[in-house]
Amino acid sequence: MANNARPANPCTTPGCRGRAEKGRCILCRQRQARSAPSTGPRYGGTWGERRIRYLRENPYCIICTHLAHVPDHYPLSRRALIDMGVHDPDADEYLRPLCKRCHDKQTAIHQPGGWHRDRTRWNR
Repeated sequence: MANNARPANPCTTPGCRGRAEKGRCILCRQRQARSAPSTGPRYGGTWGERRIRYLRENPYCIICTHLAHVPDHYPLSRRALIDMGVHDPDADEYLRPLCKRCHDKQTAIHQPGGWHRDRTRWNR
């Protein structure tokens, strides 16, 4: 009787010698789950629908007038709104439509290092 089981593939994590049927090995998946950011509220399940609705209602970037792709929290970040105790930080009044290019530029100006910079400060 022949064994029809496929041999396990190498783990897709660079430098890992583990084996998995698909993707990452169990140890790398556990390590990733432990290191995932668990601080603060995340976007809820309704964000995708709200995002699409907002971009339909506001289709153009307010900086360059190209087609908008990102509803950006402005003038305060979503994190700041949550820290202030705002009931609905994703309300239209806290958003502005931006194209990807303008969003990237604004993020570089107002959040140098992005969210990662703040997160590394917390972990020290």
